[in-house]
Amino acid sequence: MEIQKRDILKLFFIFFIFLYLMTIILLPIVTIFHIDLSSLDYRKLTALDLIISLAQTVIVICCYGNILKRDYRAFKEDTRKDKILEFIKDVIIGFFLFMVFKLIGAYLSELIGFLLGIKDLTSDNQNTIELLTGSAPAMMMISTVILAPILEEMIFRGAIRTVIKNKKVFITVSGLIFGSMHFIDSEIFFGALLLMGIITSLILDNSQYNKKKKILLSIGICIFIALMGIGLFTIFHGSIIEALANIQISEIIGGITYIAAGLYLAYLYATKDNIYLNIGVHALNNLFSMIVILFLQ
Repeated sequence: MEIQKRDILKLFFIFFIFLYLMTIILLPIVTIFHIDLSSLDYRKLTALDLIISLAQTVIVICCYGNILKRDYRAFKEDTRKDKILEFIKDVIIGFFLFMVFKLIGAYLSELIGFLLGIKDLTSDNQNTIELLTGSAPAMMMISTVILAPILEEMIFRGAIRTVIKNKKVFITVSGLIFGSMHFIDSEIFFGALLLMGIITSLILDNSQYNKKKKILLSIGICIFIALMGIGLFTIFHGSIIEALANIQISEIIGGITYIAAGLYLAYLYATKDNIYLNIGVHALNNLFSMIVILFLQ
């Protein structure tokens, strides 16, 4: 299927909304009313996060509702009497396999951390979730178990898949972006990685080139985009050498678990092509995590 330019533009628009909607909404409010966000308690911050997540989810559904309609239509056309039970079984199996991938990622994180002498591998993202969950568990449950799975699966799986048709490239790009977003704060990095994936997928699926030429073109373009990304980063954020020096190695090592989770969810979607299955697995994982956090507090 030919990729339309509007699909690529729509994907970057959705990523812009995902990354910057909170800033767009809060900046004028903070400026006009002189509100100090650092003075807000965790309950208010959780409520704010819930509102932003709801707005993002509505926008994403408006842009990619056709994916939900398509998969729902396929489910309705399934003539099996036990299709609901089969779906539940697939979600449960998917959840257990998801946990296996997370455990493998966690084991690799701990092993690398042990070899490098790093003990604390808990990411800032995980620490924030634990604090917010303890302050407002009901709101965090809605945000984490309902909104987040819909929002993230629609973006990182459904939306990306509309423009990256090559299965291997899709799994790699989707998994890396989803995982690294939990511990890297750089819109330039995500944009460059996404652009690499789109162009590489187009090249690999183009029958005009032989295998060797496809590989060489892909590598060349990826190097070019990477250099452009480094240039943009330097312009907007200063020396990339200093930025890399300030990155916490514990954050990167701890992020291996998230990358493993992202790769599995991307593989699940590329294989099953059912956004509801991905949402179900993601939601079940988040529910389990919330229960564990509440139980340990």
